[in-house]
Amino acid sequence: RATSDSTLVSTSPCIVTKDPSTTPLTDEGFQAVLRQKDALKVAIFMQRLVEERLGGVITNELQLMAFAADPAPSMYDVVSLLRNATWVCVGDASVCSVDASLIPLSDSGYQRIRAQGNISSLASFVTRVVAHFGGQVVDVSGLRSAGQSSTTLAGLVAKLESKPTWATWDAASACESEPRSGLAGSTAVSLSIEYACLHMNEFNCENIPPQCSSSLWDAADYALSVYALEHKGDSLPSCYFKGALMFSRPRAQRAAGAPLCVVTSDPLTTPLTDEGYQAVIVQKSTTSTASFIRRFARERLAAAVLDEAGLRALAAEPPASLFDLEVLLPKASWLDIGALGGGDDYATATNADDLLFWRLWAFVALGAAVVIAILASVLHVLCRRTSAERAKVRARPAAAYAVAKSAAPEDGLYIQGVEERATV
Repeated sequence: RATSDSTLVSTSPCIVTKDPSTTPLTDEGFQAVLRQKDALKVAIFMQRLVEERLGGVITNELQLMAFAADPAPSMYDVVSLLRNATWVCVGDASVCSVDASLIPLSDSGYQRIRAQGNISSLASFVTRVVAHFGGQVVDVSGLRSAGQSSTTLAGLVAKLESKPTWATWDAASACESEPRSGLAGSTAVSLSIEYACLHMNEFNCENIPPQCSSSLWDAADYALSVYALEHKGDSLPSCYFKGALMFSRPRAQRAAGAPLCVVTSDPLTTPLTDEGYQAVIVQKSTTSTASFIRRFARERLAAAVLDEAGLRALAAEPPASLFDLEVLLPKASWLDIGALGGGDDYATATNADDLLFWRLWAFVALGAAVVIAILASVLHVLCRRTSAERAKVRARPAAAYAVAKSAAPEDGLYIQGVEERATV
């Protein structure tokens, strides 16, 4: 199929992936998640297992995280342990006590809250949904009415999308990704990655850079910002997907020291990837492109710009891709490669690639020499064997002549005939 089993997301429930929110609820899917040694991802998988396979709900998220940090080795063992866990409630939703401030913003979570019949819990859940859409409640009675009259989360979302007057709305903060403790935010961010990756034509989410793929939040920042780049700056068209809320845009702020994973048109902060490069050169600004190239040369090649005119000339007509830029820069006469010292491992990697290239050709040459030597040996043996056979053929008439002469010396005519044949 077109979808590889190594992709981040899949449209088929039968394709094993590393994504805990989409991989099949089988031992193979569990092992794919377990091998990543990420407790949060294991917890997301186990939460799905409890809700979808056991028809239960997690009542204590901290205990789930502790269990996910040291999980059982197989799916069979995990299911057995979850059935008997005191922090898992299986059965009638009305008897399962759940925290409305922590339960995922999904239809199953909404139904659990409604089944409790607790108006305060329902209001708390709806308030979280309102905040997700960039709203702030100003009339509690309107909030309660919306919650009690909506039998599904999809129905509640439809009401909120009409921007009711019992809340104020800020479009700039609607569905914006923001780190949240626990599984609720992780579930939403996983859905965001899945939706964005399934609806991009040019970018493959397998190519999310390593510095951004180790964290769900960083991966979501990258995927959502690249989605906007492909769709002329538009965020995801909806905040609701697969019966749950998700984020439609990356985080507005990042933590200090966090990797640059939001693709923007700012040459000083966009990731040093082809997507970041495309976001800059699409502006057709020589100044912005020059800033990106200068930053790339400084951080990747530890290079200093010796001639601003050379830099601006390249920025005025930039290469079509970052790969082409990587090829051109080491040859640029206006750059002093390594002058700044340090840098990242790009130059080292380039030298290693060159060394690997020459080693490859050395092995090819050595192999060719061995093949030639073997062929020469075979030909030598064949030639010697052919020469020996020819010598034997030439010796047979002479031997016959000598035998005939000794046997019948008086028969001169016979000997003459044998001699003539020997000569021939």
